Amino acid sequence: MRILLVSEATSEMLGGVNTEVRRLTNGLRGRGHRIALASEAPVSGADADHFRLDMPRREATLQQLRHSISAFKPDVVHVVFAFSRGALFFARELRHHPWVLTCHSVPPAEWTLRRLHGHEHLHYLVRGIRFFPETWLATRLYAARVPPRVIVHSDFIKRVVVGRLYPVRRVDTIPFGFDAPDPASPSRRLAVAAAPRLVTIGGITHSKGYHDAIEAMTIVRRHHPGVRYDIMGEPRDHSYLRFLKQRVEELGLSSSVNFVISATSAQVDAALASADLFVQPSHEEGFCLSYMEAAAHVPRLVGTRTGAIVEMSMDDPAAKTVAVGEPRSLADAIVSLLGASLSPATLANRSARLSSRFPWNDYFARHESVYARVVAAATESGPAHPSP
Repeated sequence: MRILLVSEATSEMLGGVNTEVRRLTNGLRGRGHRIALASEAPVSGADADHFRLDMPRREATLQQLRHSISAFKPDVVHVVFAFSRGALFFARELRHHPWVLTCHSVPPAEWTLRRLHGHEHLHYLVRGIRFFPETWLATRLYAARVPPRVIVHSDFIKRVVVGRLYPVRRVDTIPFGFDAPDPASPSRRLAVAAAPRLVTIGGITHSKGYHDAIEAMTIVRRHHPGVRYDIMGEPRDHSYLRFLKQRVEELGLSSSVNFVISATSAQVDAALASADLFVQPSHEEGFCLSYMEAAAHVPRLVGTRTGAIVEMSMDDPAAKTVAVGEPRSLADAIVSLLGASLSPATLANRSARLSSRFPWNDYFARHESVYARVVAAATESGPAHPSP
């Protein structure tokens, strides 16, 4: 099959989208498919033909998409990342072709409001008002059933999409796969260090909930005075980063909380290798790749009940999930796990469980199944999708 991936992620966007493009491209190519990518720039490590799409999008971008389809002649087009406005924009051309959309989140979730960080409910209320046009466009996209099918990475996002009046039968949940650690890797120390090390890795923006983890540290430190908490990530909102640093000062946590901005891969690997506990305090997630990646290396995990964190933590005695936005619950879970004795087989058992629950082969096979169904439906009905 010839598959054209389309992404409006720019070269400045780091994290999950380009990781997915890389894994999907190379995995599908390894299964015998021909892959091309239409985007602003090639994705490093993705073995795909590349067609340029100018960003920000404009009429010339639609002409470039038309050219990529004409030149590559795909059997199916997969919009692997687009904002709601972008998906509606691309649909002007894609209504003539079999296509599918991956939804990572639905507005206003994960949109950034650069103010009111110290007023939680007001922050999200104002964000909802500020980004109401994007929310309305998302509702229009799904309620009008513009994409023939929608792929999501968690049941959490599936419920959100269906809540925007998109038919449940046309939503496919395809979680990411789990990368088991190398069996030859040195065994991890499972006993908690005298000065426990905690780490979170992710983009620094309000919806990641770092402020909740910082509040929780005031409680954790009573039990573990030498605790160290590293926040590692790319700043997506500098006003929020300033707020976090100010909050750390106000709470007297300067000796306990450390910010590692724009961490290198080596720094991330070293942090995961030495951490006693990984905490993911997010308010909103589509899946949470960083939690999955940490699960392979960090003995203890604490996360909020968003994205697929609950599914990843299920049946794991060394993982706890808590409600979103509750620093006290985060602190209680962290203290409980830091005080727990773990079986020497903790990481091996987790690896076996997650490898079975989240196999990469299923991830690729389910995409193939979606593509086949979209192509078959288009063949039967013809290009019947109206212009948005």
